[in-house]
Amino acid sequence: MVVKRAVYEQLGGFYAVHYGEDWEMWARIAAHFPIAYSPRCLAHYRYLNQASITLRSLATGQNIKDITTVIDIILGYLPAAERPRIRRIARRHYAEYCAAVAHTLYETDPSAAFVQARGALGMDVGVGVLFMVCKLYVKDFVRYEKRNKSWRGTAVSRA
Repeated sequence: MVVKRAVYEQLGGFYAVHYGEDWEMWARIAAHFPIAYSPRCLAHYRYLNQASITLRSLATGQNIKDITTVIDIILGYLPAAERPRIRRIARRHYAEYCAAVAHTLYETDPSAAFVQARGALGMDVGVGVLFMVCKLYVKDFVRYEKRNKSWRGTAVSRA
């Protein structure tokens, strides 16, 4: 994102949340200034390293609280008649994202994965979200059963 300094001077800086503050800023800029968009990927964002603020946010669920706040702030920039529909779409999209992130986190941090899954359900209970969250719980159950089977299989019988 490239933004003229005068835009920040007029609109102010990032505020309100730690996760999603950039999305709110880009929406605020788009509400007040003309923008251009290029679909070319010019940079990548890495968030799954141990020192990442984003990873800590995912582990605690702060990202879900913050993005809910961001969605509500952004709705204020949109026409009143469109807000309920866009709110549903935004919450569903982000819930699906959180459910997908839960699967990504599962192998390295199952606790964070379930925080994301529960947060996804708190935002939306659409079919896609329900499917992804159920799939995570089934994956965890199957893994639990495999662990118990292998442990029982090594037990020594007493005669």
